Amino acid sequence: MSKLDEDAMVDQAETTMRVSTTAQPSSSGPTSVSLSPKAECDASGGGSVSPGRILHVVESFGSGVKNSVLSYVANTPEFEHHLLWSTHADTTVDEVDLRHFSSHERLPSGHVDRLKAVRAAVTQVVPNIVHAHSSWAGLYVRLALRPSQRLSILYTPHGYSFQRQDLPAPARMLFRLVEWSLSFNTTMVVACGQHEARLSAWPFRHPPIGVVPNVAHTFDTEDELDHASHGTSSSAAEPASGPPVIVGAGRLCNAKDPAFFAATIRELRAAGIQVRAVWIGDGEEHFARDLTDANVEITGWLSRDDAGKVLREASVYLHTARWEGFPLSVLEAASLGVPMIGRDIGALRDEGLPLLFRQPADIVGLWRRLEDDDERQATMAFVRRLADSHSDSRQANTLRVIYGDLSGPELTTSSATSREAAR
Repeated sequence: MSKLDEDAMVDQAETTMRVSTTAQPSSSGPTSVSLSPKAECDASGGGSVSPGRILHVVESFGSGVKNSVLSYVANTPEFEHHLLWSTHADTTVDEVDLRHFSSHERLPSGHVDRLKAVRAAVTQVVPNIVHAHSSWAGLYVRLALRPSQRLSILYTPHGYSFQRQDLPAPARMLFRLVEWSLSFNTTMVVACGQHEARLSAWPFRHPPIGVVPNVAHTFDTEDELDHASHGTSSSAAEPASGPPVIVGAGRLCNAKDPAFFAATIRELRAAGIQVRAVWIGDGEEHFARDLTDANVEITGWLSRDDAGKVLREASVYLHTARWEGFPLSVLEAASLGVPMIGRDIGALRDEGLPLLFRQPADIVGLWRRLEDDDERQATMAFVRRLADSHSDSRQANTLRVIYGDLSGPELTTSSATSREAAR
């Protein structure tokens, strides 16, 4: 392919896959560790391939995607994990996070250079699996590589770009067409939830689909799984002192829709329900103003344990995102036994969350329902099921089946054992 043709191909891809105008790599950050050559191979995965070697490609290594990838690595230590990554300009990455990988390298700026970087990383690392995370990484990997007997391409969308409700319908339709086209060059879709799996079942033909449950952070706070502190109250929220506490979390951006959260809090207070509202996270300034105007406290980004302490004080976790792959913050709240109310989006509906609403004014009725003992017990039963079904052991067993089956005969026995354990 000529340089002119390659530029034209990527320009076209950029036009059809522009999901964020801010998704540019930061000029600062930890120093990259160069990928050491393992053997000679071509971009299709030739050469001496080591079974169980995985290259993760992540265009936005931050927030939920970063945490998902780190949990995949932590729960499959028997595999050798490498990382090719970049992140948003307003996101920092801790050097400690990168130490979990056998090697790591920053993606360069520019789409053509990123395609070349993917090919170079495959040549150097010689993986038998390339796992692309999120839309841009899925584009780079599936344009740069082809699956073969020696190289499998896995794709986890972490929320498809065509789910974005801030884009016009023609743009979302175009993104669907691009994702469908790229699915023909995908060994397997590794969905992060039931809704994402359903969206991956393209008509006529689609690659195999696996669902790997996301898992919550673990917190170092005492009695972190004491469901009784939340599950036995007869009120929607009866903290030790003061008004009920409602907590939301995430990056202040269109997807998380903090303006909807602020409007919901206003509706509760207008109905005479006095609450204290807290948002864990930070982001775009105009969204912060929406929350501040509604008298919502913004904590900024917190350490894992500090975020856990805030969540433990919550009477209700309120999730108001407009679209999601599968929200880790919901799992974190569930792991601490916090009852939850969510916006009616596919990611929550397909998991069976009982208390869903579509408009801020609907929150008052749900709040009253949560004060009913039967409704509250049903909600808490869902919270416990959600926490149990998204455990580290379930994620580890599922990943071992997927990675093991694609890693060659040397890992067939261990993956078969994990398959039985995952049932």
